Amino acid sequence: MDHADRSGENFVRGGRIQRVDTAVITLFGAEHPPLQKLKENTPAYRVGRAHHALKHFRDGSFDNKFGFGLKASDIGPTAVDALQVMTGRPMNVFGLAHLPKGLTELPPKRYHLRVLELCAGGGGMALGLERAGFQPVALIEIDRQAAATLRKNRPNWPVVQADVRKVVFTQYKGKVDLLAGGVPCTPYSTIGERKGKSDENDLLPEAVRAVLEVRPKAFIFENVDGILHSKHADHVAAALRQFSKAGYETVIERINARDYGVAQNRSRVLLVGLRRDLSGSFRMPPKFPKSTTDMGDAVADLMGANGWSGAGDWVRRMREKAVIDNAGNLIRTGILADTIRGYKGSGHKGEMARWLRNGVAYAPIAKAAPTEEDARTEGFVPRLTNRMRARLQGFPDDWEFVGGIPSVADQIGNAVVPVVAQAVGLAMYTALQGMGFNWEAMLTLRHRPEVEPPPLAPSTDDITADPGRRIGTQTGLGR
Repeated sequence: MDHADRSGENFVRGGRIQRVDTAVITLFGAEHPPLQKLKENTPAYRVGRAHHALKHFRDGSFDNKFGFGLKASDIGPTAVDALQVMTGRPMNVFGLAHLPKGLTELPPKRYHLRVLELCAGGGGMALGLERAGFQPVALIEIDRQAAATLRKNRPNWPVVQADVRKVVFTQYKGKVDLLAGGVPCTPYSTIGERKGKSDENDLLPEAVRAVLEVRPKAFIFENVDGILHSKHADHVAAALRQFSKAGYETVIERINARDYGVAQNRSRVLLVGLRRDLSGSFRMPPKFPKSTTDMGDAVADLMGANGWSGAGDWVRRMREKAVIDNAGNLIRTGILADTIRGYKGSGHKGEMARWLRNGVAYAPIAKAAPTEEDARTEGFVPRLTNRMRARLQGFPDDWEFVGGIPSVADQIGNAVVPVVAQAVGLAMYTALQGMGFNWEAMLTLRHRPEVEPPPLAPSTDDITADPGRRIGTQTGLGR
């Protein structure tokens, strides 16, 4: 077995002691260019990789920087051990050498990666990343009701109720593979004032600070399309320059929940960054537009829960209604939900007109499914309950939210759609661990409940009575 002695100066192999410096030079030469300047999967790259790894081995900093490790807990199933470093021939280890391509389930937990999440909210991103093989090091959330939701559903998650502006992120350095978060979108949302960097809720600089202090292998930040508006270009470009200066390659991608089996038209922007020695390994997940269901089928059981006799006809109309573009062309058949948001009142005038055309109202949020008596009122249009909205947002029916109607509405509307987080998380897992997944099998979304949905009745501890609540909380109010 190859190992370093306590001083880190000598290298032991087969009972024969050689100085590490001599071993490095003899085996791989005296100097090699930085890895990012070498073409991957070439002999020069493999030899250079081993050369740099041995130098770290000599200096006592052999810590998976190049995908290597000294013990099972250091590395993943496609990494190599110290002996393989000496040969420059990486291969799969730890009993996973013959893993098939297109895994239909996650590898064992010992191969899961570590994630630190900012602005965790009601748990949409955390739930999706859990399904993608990531274990949270910490979930940071300022809102006490949202933090309580996280703890209620996952008692073992390390939830930290705190303002990200006050968190010292250096405590997580060396402990995180992925830094993620859905930072507030109110500074960039088209329905708001679009103040950008002038908005008191703009936490993009805090996301940058977190990356600089934690130095993760990769990061993913989600936000609304409005962040790409020209008026915010300088602000976003400044963040990208800081990422680049810190050694990260960053790409901006778009993703829509409707392409992953969710009955909602919800387009979002992702800022995805990888450390330069890992750059080029990330690919966005494939889309599955044919998997999308319509809003009626998605919430049929919930809409008819209180005996409304018209629920069946409503579901049929949602399923059969043609969606036409401005040029008169048929886009699809079946209504998708508008973007689910944390509504407080009755919505904007344009929204209300669209709701009437589509046959459903998003606000005010209903306390319960419609009854026969409700349906007899003049101008009746069925409204969505928070449980319906959670279903349309892709939360499982057994996910319980803590708080009153406004608080729960915020937690649902501000969340990252879990299956979207899962898809991007699996793509990141693939980039960092080199493992492929069967996407359709992994992203199966069940629209029918497996358990009786909890009622989501208002609690007596309504968030509006909380004097410590910040305006436009860091969960991303207004998504």
